[in-house]
Amino acid sequence: MKRQIQPNREHPRRPTPPGIVLLLLVALLVANVMPTYGAPESPAPAQPTTPVLVNEEPVTVEVPLGAQQDVTIEITNNTNVAFTPVLYEAFPAPAPGTTLQSIALPESLRSVDLPAQSERVDPQIAQQLAESPNGEAEFLVFLGDQPDLSQAYAIKDWSARGWYVYETLYKNAEQSQRELREWLDQEGLEYTPLWIANALRVTGTHADLQALVARTDVALLRANYELELAVPDPIGQTEPAQGESTIQWHVSQIQADRVWNDFGVSGQGVVVANIDSGVNYTHPALFEQYRGNKNGTIDNAYNWFDASADEPAPIDAIDHGTHVMGLMVARGNGTETQPAVGVAPGAEWIAARACLRDSCLESDLVEAAQWMLAPTDGAGDNARPDLRPHIINNSFAGPGGDDYYLGYTTAWRAAGIFPVFAAGNAGARGCNSIGSPGDYSNVVAVGSTNRDDLVSSFSGKGPTEDGRTKPDIMAPGDSILSTGSASGLYTTLRGTSMASPIVAGSVALLWAANPDLIGDFDATYQILTTQAIPRIDDRFIGTSYIDCPATEVPNNVYGYGRIDTYAAVSTAEIDIPWLKLPSTLASIQPSETQLFSITVDMAKVAGPGTYAARILVGTGDLSDTPQTIELVVTVPDEPDQARITGTVRAAPDDSPISANITVDTGLSLLASEDGTFELTLPPRAKPYEIKASAYKYYTQTQLVTVTRDIDQNITFVMPEDIPRLTSTIPFTSTEVGYGEVITLPIQIENTGTQPLTYEVRIPTQLFTVRRSNERETPLVWFERPGYEVQVFPEPEDSPTDISTDDAFEQIQIGFPFSFNGQSYEHIYIGSNGFLVFEPNGATEYFTPSCGAFGATLGGAIAPLHIDLNPEQGGSVWYAQTDNTLVVTYEDVPLYSATGENNHVYTFQVILQSNGRILFNYKELGNLTTSASVGTQINNNTFDIIDCGTDMALGDNLTLELRPQANSATWITTTSITSGSIPPRAGTQIRINITGAPPFDVSRLSQGSLELTTNDPYQSSLTIPIEIKTGAAPYQFWLPMLRR
Repeated sequence: MKRQIQPNREHPRRPTPPGIVLLLLVALLVANVMPTYGAPESPAPAQPTTPVLVNEEPVTVEVPLGAQQDVTIEITNNTNVAFTPVLYEAFPAPAPGTTLQSIALPESLRSVDLPAQSERVDPQIAQQLAESPNGEAEFLVFLGDQPDLSQAYAIKDWSARGWYVYETLYKNAEQSQRELREWLDQEGLEYTPLWIANALRVTGTHADLQALVARTDVALLRANYELELAVPDPIGQTEPAQGESTIQWHVSQIQADRVWNDFGVSGQGVVVANIDSGVNYTHPALFEQYRGNKNGTIDNAYNWFDASADEPAPIDAIDHGTHVMGLMVARGNGTETQPAVGVAPGAEWIAARACLRDSCLESDLVEAAQWMLAPTDGAGDNARPDLRPHIINNSFAGPGGDDYYLGYTTAWRAAGIFPVFAAGNAGARGCNSIGSPGDYSNVVAVGSTNRDDLVSSFSGKGPTEDGRTKPDIMAPGDSILSTGSASGLYTTLRGTSMASPIVAGSVALLWAANPDLIGDFDATYQILTTQAIPRIDDRFIGTSYIDCPATEVPNNVYGYGRIDTYAAVSTAEIDIPWLKLPSTLASIQPSETQLFSITVDMAKVAGPGTYAARILVGTGDLSDTPQTIELVVTVPDEPDQARITGTVRAAPDDSPISANITVDTGLSLLASEDGTFELTLPPRAKPYEIKASAYKYYTQTQLVTVTRDIDQNITFVMPEDIPRLTSTIPFTSTEVGYGEVITLPIQIENTGTQPLTYEVRIPTQLFTVRRSNERETPLVWFERPGYEVQVFPEPEDSPTDISTDDAFEQIQIGFPFSFNGQSYEHIYIGSNGFLVFEPNGATEYFTPSCGAFGATLGGAIAPLHIDLNPEQGGSVWYAQTDNTLVVTYEDVPLYSATGENNHVYTFQVILQSNGRILFNYKELGNLTTSASVGTQINNNTFDIIDCGTDMALGDNLTLELRPQANSATWITTTSITSGSIPPRAGTQIRINITGAPPFDVSRLSQGSLELTTNDPYQSSLTIPIEIKTGAAPYQFWLPMLRR
């Protein structure tokens, strides 16, 4: 029998907080050093306010422009425990009336809604009762009275906000459930009160169900569903971590390690949690961060909850929850046996188990959600909402459009908890595959990307059932190494289960960097999404992705993009340039007083005026809301000061630049969008050094002398600061004797001001390509004969059974056709403008690409790979002679042919027994960005002749492809194929060309050399190479012997 959590018969009382008095003596500071975060203590008695008390009156001071002044602060510890003060810089508080008020909240955030179901009584309950061997089943009983929680959003104090939400929900449930509980007690029914949703988990028979249906206080009865935990198959498990370094790729890709090093922020003071399969808390990378670990003594009260099996200490039977927790907080030790896999290793963690193997009972998830809102002791009593986590990761997902968990996320949001959910692993189904609860509007749904920053095939995609864009953001989730079993093993898994904790850990870093964000979902969400790396993807357009094209941001494949944790923390972390705080403070013993100084440096402001800031004083535990010292500094206007105005322009086109303007005093300001700026400087004997800097531009410096109040105007003209590729050989054509090897030098130059990186590639080319418009020869169109066979749309008397869109039909070529050294007797005609030798790709649907064709892993011939649909019009037919196969696409429209896009396409591909291929184009509609022409050997080796809207294709054109020796066999490089060229320098790439006869004697052979570079204006350069090979010195004709 499962343990039942009985209601507290006596409403819990909040313990009285200890007092810490902070006194301000006089006032101000110097410096700008990132504070050192103290290690949080184990849970202290609950307190509605922080133990730090400060003066309510702001500190005011007047300081001359260019001068500094110090202020001394006195802190007295009036408690009976030592603590270490932690200081943060903060911007001024919002003006009255600008904070979020309850009246501005959407209805979805005001109260805990009942699950939406079409009937008051879930039919699934009757089915579960009928299938039960003892005639009993568990189900959820909901009452209709739901309190308004909107006032919680106006409460800034973390502890007070949690208590408000808990008390509101708890008292409401106690009052409205009283009569129902009395009846359940009288009937002897087993039940568990769930105050978070004003519901009860009840075990009963069909008769009990009917009695509950008859009660007027029962609003809804719902079956206790079993949901899936998104558990992927493990890729590998090892004792020494299979990492390429001491910092795993997913950590470095989001730049979390830079946050630790540059800002000194690793999540200190923040508490994260997960609802999952549990956690192996003794894993070496997790043990120290467990909040229940008090210097080696384990106390699981308020830190661990097991809704599914009553285990008294953290445990994980399948290692999924351990893997997830590791991605949030696991700590590396600088070795490959314990690499850095966690995003916020300085944060603490607690956990609730609601899933046993790969499934989770809905009632267990509800109990876990309730415990997270107000953790309890080991007996399930004495709730402490002040000990709730700041961030909860949830790696479970069910089918989309199910709002069964919406009420609980609403309660979390009211309490300031940041909910993060996996987007689900059903992405292979295409659009509308986002799972619930990730599809809720009040949570962050996280999709998965791979090392190449491309969406993982399994990652759930939007839109939601009501048309909203999801997922919200992406994170690495494909082949991710993290903590495994308790013995210290590491496991590699893939899934959105791995992506969501990476975002949860990033939020922990954000909130540790700027405690003002704690509990502010909207501000945090804005930082995460605006600083994400946006992603569009041409693979997700066309018929298969009509509901989720990835052509603009946000989109239903990548959301706002892949998370950039460093950029987010850089935005969130508060640095008041003119305010300097001490980097560390000593621990204050009970009844002791500590003095420290802060400094204001008014040489770092742009002129006279009033400057305001706040100093947040905390204990190191961010569950204790830091107290605030308001600081106001006045800089007077003096008659000898000089006003400096300026303009910043780009050298190439005189366009304005919003450059960063710095002065050697430490002042930094940003020029406006029109390139102008203004500042005021006091006189001094030494000239001021003023610099203008901007991304991709050379930094410019000017010296300005200020001796009296004479205004000055300066102008910065900034050249671009980029690498530039220049090659003087756009085309190479030569004649080579048979068997002769010649070396051609190709000179490339970097005429820019940054190092130019380059890589050389010799692409595969199996054919020479000749265009009819180059030789002034007319198009030879193969007209439709009387003996052709129509393929698409399927004739009524056809014996085949195929679709007319995104389909293939196998036909006999009629003669042996040689392609890439292999002979083929049959080929498959695809409805989307290409032929394949084997349709063994991952999908038969149109896959937009300027590279490999997704419909096959093998050979392909594409006269025009474009998303066609013969079902809407036109036809595809073929005809054969003894040595020719003709496949024609005649008047076929695009799949999305509507309005201005209602164009048709007529073209054909001709295969000849001598290996030649002709592409004939009679009439072409508009070319799309995903259209391409070329051939493919396999999905890694392909020759795209042209691609995109600007292809050199048109009506009445023929492209002739003649077989030749693979260009990669007669063009080779003799020098290093990659490197870096310093500014204003060059290098020589030497290639060898070996003379070998083409398959058609006396014809030219074609190839190319491709350069990829970091030149923003020329990221790639193709240098065509054409040779004519002389005849062999000895030729023999062998007689043909016949019997």
